Amino acid sequence: TPHGPSTVVDGFPVDVALHPALDVVYVTSASRSVRALLVLDRMTHAVLQTVEREGAFRGLAVKPDGARVYAV
Repeated sequence: TPHGPSTVVDGFPVDVALHPALDVVYVTSASRSVRALLVLDRMTHAVLQTVEREGAFRGLAVKPDGARVYAV
């Protein structure tokens, strides 16, 4: 059972990473039709940005200072 509210995203969520200073969370999603990096607002759960690509992302990391997000 989830501890808090859930957010439904397209595709199949694979990786999740929190920004160290901002109230955003990064989610990679992969399925046959959806391959994307999503940026969600942690408070409202709204999708703020979607970065699509042909291949699936296989890893996700945020620099400790929050300056960069790496999605491979």
